[in-house]
Amino acid sequence: MLKLIRRFIVALICPAAAFSQSWASAGCLKKGVATNQASLPQQLHVPWYYDWSITPLGAVPNNISFVPMFWGLKNVGKLAGPVPIILGFNEPSRSGHGQSNITVSQAIAAWPQVQSIALVVGAPAIGSNSFIERAWLTAFMSWIHANNMQVNFIPIHWYGPPDPTRLLNFVDSVYAQFGLPIWVTEFAVKNNATNIYTPQQALAYMQAVLPALESRSYVERFAWFGAAGTNSAELVPSRLADATGTLTPLGQAYASFPESGTTLCEQP
Repeated sequence: MLKLIRRFIVALICPAAAFSQSWASAGCLKKGVATNQASLPQQLHVPWYYDWSITPLGAVPNNISFVPMFWGLKNVGKLAGPVPIILGFNEPSRSGHGQSNITVSQAIAAWPQVQSIALVVGAPAIGSNSFIERAWLTAFMSWIHANNMQVNFIPIHWYGPPDPTRLLNFVDSVYAQFGLPIWVTEFAVKNNATNIYTPQQALAYMQAVLPALESRSYVERFAWFGAAGTNSAELVPSRLADATGTLTPLGQAYASFPESGTTLCEQP
């Protein structure tokens, strides 16, 4: 399997308060969206998207790059390749709706088929910075190294309060641990049982986080969770579009975020 040569330069932590502030150029396009709503990628002016499946959304223009994902074990072996990039399993250490519930040994057993389909391979995406999630990823990556298997980047997910430091510390710590590029493939402000956040708080959070992710050379791509009008109440502050499909102010801000690069990060 082709191994890509990389050079990583650890960027200074530089959170910003607004999109108008300057940041270090990362040299490539990063902004994408995680969505199964076909209109969003074009509305948001993103160069790439994924939909948790191996099949692209039919109405998305071909000039917006689609990244397939093996959401769970049942998808492995069903994608004709090769493809440029593949995303690994979705939140394997969790069970329930939206998570794949895969053990480390099951993931390692399937990994030869996963890595055989693509030139660039993303690890399974952990759903938080909890001890259980990090332990799953640590065990998985230990097996990957011990068996000389391929992982080219680490995807992570983050949901929680509008606190940029929590996400950025998570990003930095995963990079420090594994020394591989990071993709933030889901992130958003999420309500919980005791805290209800406003769209304005979510906007301020986005305005701080996006330039900080852009400035980190080891963050190759990021994708806001494409929360739309029908998503759960927990994600109301993070909705990019309303029930009619019209972009919210948050969606408009994401669409207008200026990128410094001209080509997609992590291309074979």
